[in-house]
Amino acid sequence: MKREITLNNELTLSWPSGFHQMTDEEMKEAYRGDDSMHWGFWDKERHTVIMVLCKKYNPLAIKLTSQKKMVIKNEKMTRAMCSKNAYKFEFFFTHQLAGSIVGGFCYTYSVGEIRQAAKCVLVQRKNYIYNIACYGRAENSPTDHELFDKVLDSVSFS
Repeated sequence: MKREITLNNELTLSWPSGFHQMTDEEMKEAYRGDDSMHWGFWDKERHTVIMVLCKKYNPLAIKLTSQKKMVIKNEKMTRAMCSKNAYKFEFFFTHQLAGSIVGGFCYTYSVGEIRQAAKCVLVQRKNYIYNIACYGRAENSPTDHELFDKVLDSVSFS
């Protein structure tokens, strides 16, 4: 992984070959969320997207929220958003990221007849929460998740 980008002037990560940084149009199609800052990387042949969402929060709210509670809350919100898409929670996990232990979860869902798999981690940094996620076809999830772990291992903060 040689391609590197710094997001929000503090989070640097590398993305794998075969992926391209998504255009604004591609991001609008893939992500129809709130006012979060977001970036994406897409491998069209594999049907895999790596996305980073960043949202600023009240500093006190961040200090009062534990990593574990934040991950559990995000899983519940994801479950609610994907309830019509055959959402299935897989498991929670932890990952060493830029010198800290962060939490995340894996799940599957359907888009039409196609089963998708997702793996995401949540990172608290200053007044921001970053959601770094990988989405792809369920049949590719072992390889996608391995690739995603390499992206997570490349993350650093300035």
